[in-house]
Amino acid sequence: MGTPSSGVGIYTTDKTDIILDLQGYFVEQGGLQFYPMTACRVVDTRGSNGALGGPFLTGTVTRQFPMMASSCLASLAGVPPSAYALNLTVVPHNGLLGYLTAWPGGEPQPDVSNLNDLTPYPMANAAIIQAGAGADGAIEVYASNDTDVIIDAFGYFNPPGAGGYNYYPGLPCRAVDTRTTTGAFNGLYEANVGASICAPTSMLLPAAYELNSTVVPNGFMGYLTLWPAGMTEPIVSTLNAYDGTPTSNAAMVVNTNNVGILNAYASGQTNLILDLNGYFGPTF
Repeated sequence: MGTPSSGVGIYTTDKTDIILDLQGYFVEQGGLQFYPMTACRVVDTRGSNGALGGPFLTGTVTRQFPMMASSCLASLAGVPPSAYALNLTVVPHNGLLGYLTAWPGGEPQPDVSNLNDLTPYPMANAAIIQAGAGADGAIEVYASNDTDVIIDAFGYFNPPGAGGYNYYPGLPCRAVDTRTTTGAFNGLYEANVGASICAPTSMLLPAAYELNSTVVPNGFMGYLTLWPAGMTEPIVSTLNAYDGTPTSNAAMVVNTNNVGILNAYASGQTNLILDLNGYFGPTF
């Protein structure tokens, strides 16, 4: 067997340039652990003006959000985590957005983008963002054009402790594909990831799944939300497909009650694909 490569393989069906921006990495021992939570809306600039609300982002003007002011993170007792696991959604004003960048509060703006939207439609992308050094654990956000921004948290990273889990990577594996099973749906769908061929065999069931979710809509589809079975649907979205084209986004979804079933809600008729990249679980 050859020496493992430190690179990643990339395949595209057509010619394209590729940009890879490194946000961090996972180590086998001694690193941070993931603390999953049911997705919760931290920021929504479409709401009333406030620290975590309006007004919308003005293009080329940086805005800071004090993340610890949100009730979503009340369990941290006012002590910011090392990093947040977030879903960033933009709702552009007056045409295309261009790009959006998020980074730790108080730090210089990095030369990267977390999300690109060259359409006038809402767009989402997952990101792991380090918390700012202050007590408010702030993050800074920059948009190249006017836009509303929505930030949903679905967990955080901290040193090892009670409730924390390690990451166990694996080759991407297609766990759910409604195109070959139940067909397109509109509304609620139960995705039994735990019963798929991708389910890990080294433990009963993971504490949380790390997935890539893809919708193949039959026309306009406002949003898709993923959340654990047995829980109330959260007021968040995983991705948006207003233009009716296949759209993907990463997601970390807690496996509540250890049943391996995820709920999916689609606001329009669509097929759903869930590719499992890895999972979070206890130390063995």
